[in-house]
Amino acid sequence: MRTRAIIAEDESILRLFLSMTLSSFGLDIQFEAQNGAEALNAVRELRPEVAFLDINMATKEDGLDACVAIKAEYPDTKVFFISAYPQKVFRKRLAAIDYDGYLEKPVNREHLRVFLASKEITLIV
Repeated sequence: MRTRAIIAEDESILRLFLSMTLSSFGLDIQFEAQNGAEALNAVRELRPEVAFLDINMATKEDGLDACVAIKAEYPDTKVFFISAYPQKVFRKRLAAIDYDGYLEKPVNREHLRVFLASKEITLIV
């Protein structure tokens, strides 16, 4: 059975790259959100095993807020952040929340594959 996932990324080109790459690894991309609110709604409706969230999106609802809500309602859902900002920029906020991994942009196919394998996400490559 394929791992079900959603993506939340406000940059359409990166959202497309993530969707295509993750799909090529065997993940079932169920929804592509443009902000944290859409991501949370998708998790509530679709119950994916994994959510990939950008932290800083162009709308009020960011990935950090979405992560807090997702983990409160669905603690078994793995949440991975993918951000252009170094992890240390969000150190205080990240220390206060539960999440499963952080990957800095730019992201390439191999870097993403190694990251997911290290997080025990089943890949078909």
